[in-house]
Amino acid sequence: MDSEVNLNALMTKRLAVYLPDMVLEKLEKWANDERRSASNLAAYLLEAAVREHDDREEAKQKDKS
Repeated sequence: MDSEVNLNALMTKRLAVYLPDMVLEKLEKWANDERRSASNLAAYLLEAAVREHDDREEAKQKDKS
């Protein structure tokens, strides 16, 4: 059903990443400018990138039809 909530989509998972010092420093500054944690900003950016990727993939599939 469309009205059902996908509980798996609501679950939060943990991911460890290794970043170059310069990238982490810039991420921390950006996060500080927005008054949020670097972790929260990174999660937001990753989520946005995945959504954009999904949108592009969906558009490719529509073009093939």
